Amino acid sequence: MGPGKPIKRLLQEQKYNAIIGDPESTVGHTLLRHKYSLPKPNNVKYGRAQGAISNNELERLGIGNIKGKKVAHPKRILPKHFRDDPFADPPPITEDDISDGMFSLLNRGIIPKDVDLSPAFERGNAPFMFLKARMHQKPEKVDQSSKYVPVPQPSLKYTKQPPVDDG
Repeated sequence: MGPGKPIKRLLQEQKYNAIIGDPESTVGHTLLRHKYSLPKPNNVKYGRAQGAISNNELERLGIGNIKGKKVAHPKRILPKHFRDDPFADPPPITEDDISDGMFSLLNRGIIPKDVDLSPAFERGNAPFMFLKARMHQKPEKVDQSSKYVPVPQPSLKYTKQPPVDDG
C-alpha cells in the first residue's frame, strides 16, 4: 500500500462527512454541537418578540403535521348521453361548476374544446384598466434658511425678588 491513509480511516472520514453534510441529520447536529461546544437549539419556532410558540405547543395544536384528508374533491362527471353524442346541446352548468373555474369546465368536457370563449370574458368591466399615469406637480422646495418657525411665548412671568429672611 502506498503512502496515504488506511482504507478504514478513509471510510470513517467519508461517513463522518456524509453525516455532517446532511442538514436534516440530528446525529450531525449533535456531533457539530459537541465538536464546537455549541448550545442546544432554541425550542421556540417562529421567534416573534411576543407570543412565540414552542415546538411542543405547535405539535399539540397539530401545526406542521401533514393531514391525511384530501385537498381536492371529485367534480361532477359529464352525464353519459352528453359524452356519447358530440352534437347534443351542452349540459346545464351549475353554480358549483362555475365556481370550479373555466379550466375545470373545459377539462371535464362540459364546455366543448372548440367553442369561442371570448364572449364570456367580455361580459362586464375588465378586471384591469390600462390608463396613462397621472403626473403631479412637484412641490417647490423651501429654503431651510428662510423658514420661519414661530417661537412660543412663555406663559409664566418670572420676577426677581430679594431672598426672604426666616430670621
